[in-house]
Amino acid sequence: MKLSDILDFIDDSDKFIITVEGHEVTFLDEYGLSCGDNAHFFVAGNEFGATTLIHSSHFENAWGAWIDSCPTIEESELPEAYGVPDSPEIKAWKESHPSPPPYSSDGWRPWCDAMRAEEKRIFKAWSDDMHAGLREYPELSEGYEYQSNASGTGIVNVGHYSWMREADLDEVKVTRKEKTSK
Repeated sequence: MKLSDILDFIDDSDKFIITVEGHEVTFLDEYGLSCGDNAHFFVAGNEFGATTLIHSSHFENAWGAWIDSCPTIEESELPEAYGVPDSPEIKAWKESHPSPPPYSSDGWRPWCDAMRAEEKRIFKAWSDDMHAGLREYPELSEGYEYQSNASGTGIVNVGHYSWMREADLDEVKVTRKEKTSK
């Protein structure tokens, strides 16, 4: 890299493509692009590989920045995020509503739709009880995290195989994007 590239990167990292372990990643700068004694680079990803390079003072700040940058789940995914599909209520519903053989009859899709409607009903009842102080908020299911900045639903699905580790800077490649002519 030339000094002009470094200055451009500090000014606008979107002018560059960053790859880690062969995966193009986004860049989050939680530290400021100075490199003090406590500045670290972390790489985060999931089962599909690296997704984000984070510059931060420590692991916890990097993890929080990554979670806050992830898109939040839709409201329709809240029952799953809070474990309704694994709840005793759904297990009881399944016992009283046996499923047809999967994919082999016309009844499979309506049964799945009815189960999703029951999950929504149960989650609504849980929510009403939580707001009335009659029930504690349940833990999020594995793979879900709360955002600290709480946009949208405030919950993101990072997957069951999310990870973060300190980046090996020799594995990080930064190249300037090609300029497109108009």
